[in-house]
Amino acid sequence: MDSPQKAFTIENFLSEKELMHIDIISNTIPKQMNNAEKQTFTSGFNYSLIKKIVDEKLKNIFGEFNVKDCMILEETKPWDIHTDFNKGDTHPYYACLIPLEYDGKDTHTVVFNEEAKNREEIFQLPESENKLDTQTLAILDHCNDKKLQRVSLLSSYKWKRGSLICWHRKLLHASDNFKKNKLDKKKALVMFLNQDKEELDG
Repeated sequence: MDSPQKAFTIENFLSEKELMHIDIISNTIPKQMNNAEKQTFTSGFNYSLIKKIVDEKLKNIFGEFNVKDCMILEETKPWDIHTDFNKGDTHPYYACLIPLEYDGKDTHTVVFNEEAKNREEIFQLPESENKLDTQTLAILDHCNDKKLQRVSLLSSYKWKRGSLICWHRKLLHASDNFKKNKLDKKKALVMFLNQDKEELDG
């Protein structure tokens, strides 16, 4: 199987019937506050609850994988530029996001070309020669200025209910400043994949 692109999106990845099943899970699992980002909920649950819906579709894209974390993300505060690389597993693979709710407003996940394995590495990157354009800077005005100087745009993915947005976990990325668009919160299904050999063999 050919390796997927570093980041990409697939529209209509899930049907409305499949999304309604995920909505039920989203509305019944206990909310868990994210330790690092206050006001944001990252409510984890067992992948087996949605495996029948997404597993075969994801394997058609990624081949064999494990799911390190599976959660309902409810953002009330836009994410700054960050990496999803370090989650305690040994072979991080892709992050997968499926938008669920965003009040019909325009909102995006923004992915950059640059990579980092932790928060400190971001500030060790050289300043980017490919500066972000004015439009991108406008939707990222909540982000740290020093980080913005060190990244270049790979792509900005507009949220659409049921679409799949993926990026390799080493890539830096961020939310747009959805608060500017009078959007109080947005919700998505998020899965962090890995290829840890011990688990794959097991």
